[in-house]
Amino acid sequence: MEKSFGERQQGDLLVPQNSYTCASRKKYLKQLDVLCQNSGIQLTLDEEACVFLPNSDLSLQCYAWMKAHFSLIGDEEPNSHEIHLEPCYIKDIYEEYKLDQEVNGSEHLKSTQFGLMWQKCFPYVNSHVYSQYYNSSKMMKIHR
Repeated sequence: MEKSFGERQQGDLLVPQNSYTCASRKKYLKQLDVLCQNSGIQLTLDEEACVFLPNSDLSLQCYAWMKAHFSLIGDEEPNSHEIHLEPCYIKDIYEEYKLDQEVNGSEHLKSTQFGLMWQKCFPYVNSHVYSQYYNSSKMMKIHR
């Protein structure tokens, strides 16, 4: 098996390190899934997220905040693990997180760390995007 920059061999798994990419995450999770199937283990979404979660108090607090926030404001899709949010920017959710932490007298992650944690630990949480078709006059007539 070929190792890419920023990864190291650990048993039969290729463990992503600092140079995180979506492709390396998918590759690692696929290998982890095969290993778990061979061992008779079923990982939850939280357990998969913990593989990529940095081991610091701030990261753990942010993970807990995101999990609670997404479960409160998100719509869980039936027959899927996806959670859909109303159209919004990551920046707006980050500002809400930052404000909550400041009100509680806690430190907070930087916005780039917040965005990376969302990508790494919550890839199944997406914001709805308005399409041109939805905003077209034809769709407006259907909804009237």
